[in-house]
Amino acid sequence: MQWFPLLSASADLRFVSLMLLGFSFLAVFFVLFTARDILLRTHLFLLQACSILLVALFPIGGFLVYLLIRPPRTIKDRAMEDLVCDLLERQTSLLERATAIPSPTAAPPSPPPPAPAAASVPSPLPPTPSPKASSKAKRKKGGGKKSHRR
Repeated sequence: MQWFPLLSASADLRFVSLMLLGFSFLAVFFVLFTARDILLRTHLFLLQACSILLVALFPIGGFLVYLLIRPPRTIKDRAMEDLVCDLLERQTSLLERATAIPSPTAAPPSPPPPAPAAASVPSPLPPTPSPKASSKAKRKKGGGKKSHRR
């Protein structure tokens, strides 16, 4: 009998030992994954302990049961969802206040006070004639197109 069964001459013993080694690696992976996942999903100690023990005692079946009973979102996801909901509520209330239709019983808002009249300052430049005035001046002088009217 050898101390290390993987080096055994029997093929059956090597196969069984490799299967047990693979199963033990898988069981350790399931326990570590479950521990990490449940710690990210809840602060309830009882749920954390029960989930890890379930997977440690029954690696394959316990892991499948854990996947069914675990909380759907992580703690960070829930916090982010709460923040987004609060932000949407604030924006909705601001939008409702901005687009609120005043009630008919409410007094209409008073008109703004008239702006003070600015003192007129004379311009140093002479006024420029408008384009219409310049075309009328050209017609009087005989410039521009001649129209033939009957």
